[in-house]
Amino acid sequence: SFAATGKGPKSTPKLGKDPLGAWIKMRDQTLAALDHSHVLQSEAHEPFGPGFGSMPMDNLVGFMAAELAVHVWDLARTAKVDERLDPALVKFTLATWKSLGEDVLRMPGMMGAAVKPAAGADAQTKMLNYLGRTV
Repeated sequence: SFAATGKGPKSTPKLGKDPLGAWIKMRDQTLAALDHSHVLQSEAHEPFGPGFGSMPMDNLVGFMAAELAVHVWDLARTAKVDERLDPALVKFTLATWKSLGEDVLRMPGMMGAAVKPAAGADAQTKMLNYLGRTV
């Protein structure tokens, strides 16, 4: 994992017949690696592929949390269940994505063009619109 080595996987992990079990195993390995104080002070080398450059590990962990927050919304919306995110998470997620800068955020494979929020939109809607989601 990034947390253990500072490098991305050479291939996509295989989830097999037990995706939840595989996710729990990867989560536990990541948490164990992050349990060492020096890890968050290290650099992740090209965590998003060649040409992206290095990123401080603590920033990468924050970015991954922000990315998961958006995908939680994506999945909740698709499943037609409660899609409301915690307001503090919304604020953190927006700040994290904005910290990447427009040139990185809008590069191919990242986020689409921002969507103009409707008048009176709440913070979550504004964050999702900024990331190219139509709400």
